[in-house]
Parts: sequence; C-alpha cells; structure tokens
Amino acid sequence: MILIYELLKRLNADARKRHIPIIADDGARFLFSTVSEKKPLRILEVGTAIGYSGILMLTASPDAHLVTVEIDRERAEEAMENFHEAMVSSRVRLICDDANVVINCFTQPFDFIFLDGPKGQYRTMFPTLLKLLNKDGIIFMDDMDYQGWIEGDDYPEHKHRTIITSLRTLIKELKEDKNLSVTFYQRGEGIAIIEKRG
Repeated sequence: MILIYELLKRLNADARKRHIPIIADDGARFLFSTVSEKKPLRILEVGTAIGYSGILMLTASPDAHLVTVEIDRERAEEAMENFHEAMVSSRVRLICDDANVVINCFTQPFDFIFLDGPKGQYRTMFPTLLKLLNKDGIIFMDDMDYQGWIEGDDYPEHKHRTIITSLRTLIKELKEDKNLSVTFYQRGEGIAIIEKRG
C-alpha cells in the first residue's frame, strides 16, 4: 500500500508540473473516502488523464473493476503504463475514444460514475450516465465551480462562456429534479454527488 501512495504522490506532482488536469488534492481525498465507503464493484470514469484518479479509486475499492474513457491517445497510453505500475491493470478497461459516443454503447450498469471530462459536455452526457447508474449508485462530478465562475451572473472572456452557461443550467436542472438527491460540496474545484431517489 505504501508503494501505491508513493506512486500517487509522484503522479500528482508530475501532473501539476505538466499542467495536466487532474482532480484537486482536497477533491481527491473526498473521492477516495467516498469510494472507500461505498466500495463499488463497477466504476465508470470519464476523463482518464494519466490514470491518477483511476488508481485512487481502485485502491479505495480493492474488488472494483474500472472502465475509463480518454480521448487523448498519448495520455491514454501513459495512463495504461501507470495502471501497470500500480498493479491494477487487470482491473482496468481503458477506452481511447470520445466519451460522448462511448457511453451510449454500454449496456451494463455501474455502481459509481466519476465525471471529470470536458466541462462543456457534462449536461449532454448526464442523461445517459444517469441511465447507466445502478439503483444505489453515485455520480461524482468534479469541477462544478469551474474556476469560481458558476456562482453569480458574471462571465469571463468569451471562450469560457458556453461552458459556464452549460454548467449553470445543469446545476439548476439538478436542483429542480425531484427524482434525484443532489449534494454540492465546496471541496477541490467544486463537487456534486448525485443519487437516485427511491
């Protein structure tokens, strides 16, 4: 276990140095504790990056299997190397493709879904991800604060406006959906945990 934590520490530092987007430290601790508590057996991750969060989740739930989707081939290859180093590759299915397409091909449900892909696509992906969620499952969504721009009515430069508008709309829809239990946490870059009611 010590070797895994050393690997995670190294991957974290390397990702920060290379400006590869991974979950913030506070969010990572929360992700680990949530997965550790729930012990899901089937995990779906949208946004593999270099495998940091995938290794984290598989460490928190030793019997889990992970399906993870990454569109960037170089990062996917690097992630697979890191999964091998962490000795969890036998529990990983890594798909290098567009998650918008891939998630529509799944037929088996998941116990835990970690969404950390393109923020502007969260809203379009969410209905499909919700259908893939087991009855007692959780969707764990990262980066819901989007650099602090989600609260209020202001906008930064134009290139971020579509993402911010989409996230604000998604949050409003989540809060209004009576079929969902939604909790927002001010941890990391903002986290939402979604569960089905009943």
